[in-house]
Amino acid sequence: MAGLALIVGSAYLIKNKKNCLIALVPAIIMFLITISALIIKSLEFFDGGKFLLFSLNIVLALLGIFIVVEFTKKVPNKIIDSKGNRV
Repeated sequence: MAGLALIVGSAYLIKNKKNCLIALVPAIIMFLITISALIIKSLEFFDGGKFLLFSLNIVLALLGIFIVVEFTKKVPNKIIDSKGNRV
């Protein structure tokens, strides 16, 4: 939930041409940690025969990737750092 809030906050800051890196960098870190944990647990669930949990983890990972893809479609080349330069 916090990662999603940071992604939404980043989109808002980008839209208003503010420094978005303060929210975007933690959002990227949280996203990578979350997706890697989902993948690791999915492998454990698959090996343990817990196919419902495996399926739910895969769905959550795909939804997370979908959110990032949509975010990058909406705000390409609009990221501005604290000095007003495009990143």
